[in-house]
Amino acid sequence: MPERPFPAIAQNILKIEEEIKNINEDIDNYAKTSIPALKSVKNTIAENSDFNKAVLNTSGKFEDTVMLLEAYVPENKEKKLTEFLNENPTLYVKENPTLKDNIPVLLKNNKFSRLFEPIGKLFSLPTYSELDLTACFAPFFMLFFGFCLGDAGYGLLFLTGAGLFKLKAEDNIKPLLSLVQFLGLATIIFGAISGTFFGINLIQTDIKLFADIKTLFLNPDNMFNLALVLGAVQIIFGMLIKMINRIKQFGFKYSLATVGWLIIFAGTAIFTVLSMKEILNTNIILYAILSLGSFFILIFSDPKINVFARIGKGLWDMYSTVTGIFGDLLSYIRLFALGLSSAVLGFVINDIAIQILGSASVTRHIFFVVFLLFGHTLNILIASLGSFVHPMRLTFVEFYKNAGFVGGGKEYKPFEKQNIKS
Repeated sequence: MPERPFPAIAQNILKIEEEIKNINEDIDNYAKTSIPALKSVKNTIAENSDFNKAVLNTSGKFEDTVMLLEAYVPENKEKKLTEFLNENPTLYVKENPTLKDNIPVLLKNNKFSRLFEPIGKLFSLPTYSELDLTACFAPFFMLFFGFCLGDAGYGLLFLTGAGLFKLKAEDNIKPLLSLVQFLGLATIIFGAISGTFFGINLIQTDIKLFADIKTLFLNPDNMFNLALVLGAVQIIFGMLIKMINRIKQFGFKYSLATVGWLIIFAGTAIFTVLSMKEILNTNIILYAILSLGSFFILIFSDPKINVFARIGKGLWDMYSTVTGIFGDLLSYIRLFALGLSSAVLGFVINDIAIQILGSASVTRHIFFVVFLLFGHTLNILIASLGSFVHPMRLTFVEFYKNAGFVGGGKEYKPFEKQNIKS
């Protein structure tokens, strides 16, 4: 058989690979220089599309010789729009919208609350007549996430990892990384409260550094009670927001039923604490609190109907609210359960890793490190998912319900067209 020219074939293969490499480099270079141009074209197409949509939304008057367009503009941009209309041959009429109008919503929050706007939008935007609850649920969501994850070591990873990644991240990603840092900070706080660091139970360790502060850590019973306290605080806070919302939307008398519930729950809680401290020893004050709250609930449950119908509706509201509140409060136990489960899984990972380290295998140190990294990474991923989903559930169900949140708002998407030739 004749010999095959393997050296020649190998050389041809190397040449082909080199050409492919050069082609890929040329494609990469072309993409790098063309992406800005493509983005510019995309923005132009989107801009023209929005302009055509705006034209199609105009209604023709006087045999389509006059085109009428209705739009909304934020107060801080009204001056700029007025100047534009005055500079162009346009007849316009300005008037303030009413609550009956379908007004788009533009959220306005501080730097901290703005980080949580994407979470609120997962459920719904508020209507124009409602309060924006982003700033109200943001601190609770942050604390609940930390409660559920509950490991100071994991929180430290979140805080430092997001901080390092933020140094090279794009501007649109930085708010998300800042949110991760705040969630990591809350996790460090609750990890310090419960005494958990990378699955190590600091309460049961013999480290001298923690010998004097072990009594400051909260045991599982204390963490259980803390979850209920946080739940009660958020529920009462939600009722306070509901009262403010009803005053804003309908008037003061429509908020008095909610005032009655606030008197009952807040008053009873304060009375219980003072009784435990032996500051109050009489039940007359408690009866007065319950009577005053019940009066507001029964008489002002619905100011539009007659007094007898109000009492009937008030009795039903009392039954449904009391049973609902207890159910809502018990839902906050999930904070304790999730925190405990992630901590226990961390303990188990460390225990198995120590058993690997104590084996007679030559490669035990390598397997020890690998198992720790794999185990804690898996625990962080699973626990982080639960720590995000369940606080979101408490926000959208328990908190929003007690705050009287309706939602259904339409997001304000401004139309801007540059260099329009009239």
